[in-house]
Amino acid sequence: MSNLKLFLSVFAFALGVVSAAAHTAAHNETHDHEAEEEIRFYELRKGDLLVNFTNFGARIVSLIVPDKFGNPADIVLGYDSVDDYKKDDNSFGAIVGRVANRIGGAKFTLDNTDYKLNENDGVNTLNGGKQGFANVIWNVTKFEKSEENPYITFQYNSSNNEQGFPGNLNVTATYILQDKNMLKVNLHAETKDKKTPVNLAQYTYWNLGGHNSSNNILHDQLQVLASNFTELDQYLVPTGRILPVGDTPFDFQTPHVIESRFDKMRDGYEVNYVVDDQNEKKESSVKLAAVLRDGKSGRVLNVWTDQPVVQFYSGDGVNNVRGKGGILYQRNAGVLLVAQGFPNSVNVESFPSQIVSDGKPYKQTTVFQTWRHWPVAKLQNRKMAAVLPSASVLQFTIKGKSGSGKLTDFRLYDNKGTRFQDNHFVVKAMCASSKPQKKQVWIWTEKKEVMTAAAERGWSTFIFDSQRRQLAVEWSSMALLSPLFIEEGGLFDAIALLYPLFIEEGGLFDGDHMKVATFFEISSPEQLEKLQPLDERVENVVVNLLDWQVIPAENIVAAIQGTEKTVFAVSKTSSEAQIFFEALEQGLGGVVLKTEDVEAIFEVKDYLDRRNNEGSVLELTKARVTNIQMVGMGDRVCVDLCSLMRPGEGLLVGSFARGLFLVHSECLESSYISSRPFRVNAGPVHAYVAIPGAKTSYLSELKAGYEVIIVDQNGMQRTAIIGRVKIETRQLILVEAKSDDDNQTSYSILLQNAETVALISSAGVGDQRKAIPVTSLKLGDEVLLRIQGGARHTGIEIEEFIVEK
Repeated sequence: MSNLKLFLSVFAFALGVVSAAAHTAAHNETHDHEAEEEIRFYELRKGDLLVNFTNFGARIVSLIVPDKFGNPADIVLGYDSVDDYKKDDNSFGAIVGRVANRIGGAKFTLDNTDYKLNENDGVNTLNGGKQGFANVIWNVTKFEKSEENPYITFQYNSSNNEQGFPGNLNVTATYILQDKNMLKVNLHAETKDKKTPVNLAQYTYWNLGGHNSSNNILHDQLQVLASNFTELDQYLVPTGRILPVGDTPFDFQTPHVIESRFDKMRDGYEVNYVVDDQNEKKESSVKLAAVLRDGKSGRVLNVWTDQPVVQFYSGDGVNNVRGKGGILYQRNAGVLLVAQGFPNSVNVESFPSQIVSDGKPYKQTTVFQTWRHWPVAKLQNRKMAAVLPSASVLQFTIKGKSGSGKLTDFRLYDNKGTRFQDNHFVVKAMCASSKPQKKQVWIWTEKKEVMTAAAERGWSTFIFDSQRRQLAVEWSSMALLSPLFIEEGGLFDAIALLYPLFIEEGGLFDGDHMKVATFFEISSPEQLEKLQPLDERVENVVVNLLDWQVIPAENIVAAIQGTEKTVFAVSKTSSEAQIFFEALEQGLGGVVLKTEDVEAIFEVKDYLDRRNNEGSVLELTKARVTNIQMVGMGDRVCVDLCSLMRPGEGLLVGSFARGLFLVHSECLESSYISSRPFRVNAGPVHAYVAIPGAKTSYLSELKAGYEVIIVDQNGMQRTAIIGRVKIETRQLILVEAKSDDDNQTSYSILLQNAETVALISSAGVGDQRKAIPVTSLKLGDEVLLRIQGGARHTGIEIEEFIVEK
């Protein structure tokens, strides 16, 4: 589905059920009884985060965020109609309670009184009973749509003996959009009469590839920061025992692809993890509980919570469910990562109490933090500041073994010298900090076809002359746009009086007349030297170089270095845009593409898609060599790059599209030949090689000027230009390998039988041991593979039947 259609479908869905705009008039007011009986839909937006809610179950209906290429998608499961939500057994997106998870035997005893509950899971009570909080209409008491502080509060009064629970309970659920990538959920419950158990939970099923994608969550990488879990009986009710995850399929303390352990779980995962306390104070607020990453889209979800337990459910009960847009959700279409208290605690004396009484309310804070790709952090003086959702700031010092070169040798320590976290996710996030920040593109056009092409590729900021407001209104009715209007003059015209040469400054304003960027037109190097973007109220500066060939792009990059503002240059062609993005390696933060040419949109988007892969992490798999065989003569390809490679780096090459071997460069010295750090002796002419854009090419197709991706032993990738390709007839050797997790599938590669040709292993320490020359390769040696989809058409992965052998 195109981005334009995605947004239109979301709006049509919300408007087709009930107009949320009609509710805005009731801003910050309590609904009367009649309004409480209405099911309504609401929308909040901040930055790239767009969330829709309904008061039926106080649930999240959709959550739209961009991927690493800037393409937005709805990443939560749900339905198109109210009737479907009423029939929903999965509680998609809802607040569940009064007690989430299971209560064994559907009964408990409190203050010497026995209570019998509603049975809706065999003999047990699940998520509050048949008519739990997910299946009632909540009242909306507060609704703030402002960009600065968007939030919504739902409220529900649960009556005494509802579903068998004692006491009248007043419950509120507040969703707050924090920053541009955080959804904070505050849950609160209190009673003024009888004591009662409370364990609320937010029940969103996540698919980071998009709810309508073909991805299931088994291909995602999961990390749960928990070293223990609760033992369950045959009915999935906690017994009270807390067991270690070590040496079990439940161990996700370090990241694992879910599918890699799934074969050990006959019925999938439904496990309650006891979250490790990563903070010095037990009463401190939220802590990181789980991290989910989708390699294809690049999206990352961090779950932060103050709750002691997070449940991981792999969605095995979601099967043949007709969801939003008519999509048929199959098994494992979404994953639950549910923060909560200890399940069945009302019947387990050793578990912390969750009994609420007068003066002792229930509170929970959970934060869902989304990233387009690995978080980018600035490393200065070997320190990194990590900002947690609680707004506390921790300083970390990076320590490592000198010259070891291994990411896993690095550790993070807080300002007291205490080791903070030792896990692969933190290390990779740290190392990805050198990745260039994502470049922004704003569009300046009066052509409808250009607008449509840009909107479908995820660009939503469009610039209009102030007299073209009607065009902005017309286009906004067709696509979700953020129009900006050029207005001359303003509060800072007086700045020109300070300069002997006049710099014309205006501004870009949004539809509410809030200034978004300062705007300069510059026609000489002297004016550029005097450019001082003094307006502290805005984060962006747009510079229109009236003749950029007189003022080289490098000059403007040098002029703005050190400023914290995002600087845009107006570009009239895709080639100009690329020059501004790449000048002095760092480049500008963005361009304003002023064009009436649709092809320019395509070209800039294609360029940025390739560039955005820079510094991202590919998942590599360990495999063991199962066959080594001399096969005779063949035409092999040497690839010489315009970039130097380091130890541990090479190209991904393989005979089969389903799996590519990491072939080491010739950067290491040997007794026979000098180092050639620009070269990879890659393989025979028929072999696949990985190129930017998640594509492959045949080695025989490569030539000077083409691009390939360089990958290191940790999966970090970067793009390089080919300077030369040599094809020569040489003696070849066949190498076959199988991964530890899949003993049925074999992967193969043919390489020149020479001591300078090597595969990369993650097992060694030091430069020489990372590379295993094919002349020294033995059965059982560990090498690195990139496992991917099998079928390819012109280098692009497709879904079709294919057999390679």
